[in-house]
Amino acid sequence: METIVLVLLKPDCIERGLAEVVISRITGSGLEIVYSEDHLLTTEQVEQIYPDMINAPFYPAMVTYLTSSTSKILLVLGENAPVILHTIKGSDVRGTGLRGEYLRKDTDGNPVDAVLINDRLYVFKNILHVSDDGMTERELFYLNGKKLSDLVNLSQD
Repeated sequence: METIVLVLLKPDCIERGLAEVVISRITGSGLEIVYSEDHLLTTEQVEQIYPDMINAPFYPAMVTYLTSSTSKILLVLGENAPVILHTIKGSDVRGTGLRGEYLRKDTDGNPVDAVLINDRLYVFKNILHVSDDGMTERELFYLNGKKLSDLVNLSQD
């Protein structure tokens, strides 16, 4: 079954000129981008998308970063889209996928814009966000106040 997943290209992705790299990786995997919009996030939108991070020590820096300049909202359609997109996204901490490939590091090879808390490394400047299963509709509404059906023809012709 085809699924639509929200992908958010974060400010550092746009500023570093990586949007086309990410889009090429997505479309090269057989997925289709059915909607694209440039968007400047507000503090309230960040709170809605990342409610589990509000009490994190790095949260104020993360909000400043995510609201600093334009992001790009993508709606991506395809068979097994969630699994494929999470594989493409990868992990900055484990050095996999696009997050690992484009993780900014200092001269010693340590991640930049990262915080170590309770022996866990958190990297919040990590080029893209992929909605978890079942969260696309909710996150899209928080970002632009619209439903999937407002933006994409969901009929199975």
